[in-house]
Amino acid sequence: MKTRRNSMVSVLAALLSVFFTAACSAEKSDWQKTQAKDETSAYEGFIKKYPGSKFVEQAKQDLRRLSGQIVFASSRDGNNEIYVMNPDGTDVVRLTEDSADDSDPSWSPDNQQIAFVSDRTGNREIYVMKADGRDVTRLTDHPALDSVPAWSRDGRHIAFVSDRDGNNEIYIMNADGTNQRNLTKNPALDISPAWSPDGQQIAFASYRYDSLEICAVNIDGSNFRRLTNTPDFDWGPSWSPDGQRIAFVSGSTGSAEKGTSIRKVYFTIANMFLSGDDITSIFLSVEKICVMNADGSDMKPLTANTLFSIREPVWSPDGRRIAVVSDMDKDNNHEIYVMNSDGTNLMNISKSPKGDYCPDW
Repeated sequence: MKTRRNSMVSVLAALLSVFFTAACSAEKSDWQKTQAKDETSAYEGFIKKYPGSKFVEQAKQDLRRLSGQIVFASSRDGNNEIYVMNPDGTDVVRLTEDSADDSDPSWSPDNQQIAFVSDRTGNREIYVMKADGRDVTRLTDHPALDSVPAWSRDGRHIAFVSDRDGNNEIYIMNADGTNQRNLTKNPALDISPAWSPDGQQIAFASYRYDSLEICAVNIDGSNFRRLTNTPDFDWGPSWSPDGQRIAFVSGSTGSAEKGTSIRKVYFTIANMFLSGDDITSIFLSVEKICVMNADGSDMKPLTANTLFSIREPVWSPDGRRIAVVSDMDKDNNHEIYVMNSDGTNLMNISKSPKGDYCPDW
């Protein structure tokens, strides 16, 4: 009887061993497939299916990598400084602490550095620092206004806006600040540069037409093309991570009285300065976020026309969400919101009584 019982225990143990081995094999196989996909939904699905797996912690780390952090500028501590936070608005960390204004932050592709703009030397210049705020290095040194840095996807170059040749143009420089060159070379205003994911094109907003339009050009200056053609002002382009779509701001406009011999007229369009003589002041009365294919086709709104501002769209690393800046809470205070890439589920994540703006994800 004892021998029979021992035999049954041995058989059961063998069966459990086979089952456990098969389960482990399936879990390992699913983990390998999850890593191969390297997508947010794949990691979320794995964690849900195998909550006790030894791979869960790595899956959570990869989720954080794909979700990323949002770097932004804020005046919440008195003057404009650079901060980072999680995509849900938690864990806000201040990175710069200077009496000057710091703005326009831009992540390097590996998330190890942040380019930004500061007037700490008395003039708006472009700087770079480590992701924790250390080792600030100045990249530009010019009496003109330099702003809106944007990293190339290989991390080797930074595009930016400068009026050093008399009007705002798109420039490119090496990531260490060397070899600064004018890309657009046009007498019209060009602002808001955004690199394509393949690093071969830059989308930007141009005033070469009756209103601001989204255009694109190869990084050697060739193959200029107009992507939008609307009566509205279109600016602030942002490429989706897969390079298939471009989000941007579209706003209807009105005019104030024309200035008399005004050397520089300043008004906000995505934190840029428009400059020139006798320019008619422009205000944006209705704004919305739109998206289109990278060739300019299939343009459609993501948000409805609003009488409050909604601008500065930027995609999440996984392409599932878009961060924007808006004062839609009707307190005339700009804050950072996040929505799904189809425009649904728009939520305020920064919730600060002072202005938050210039997000990069």
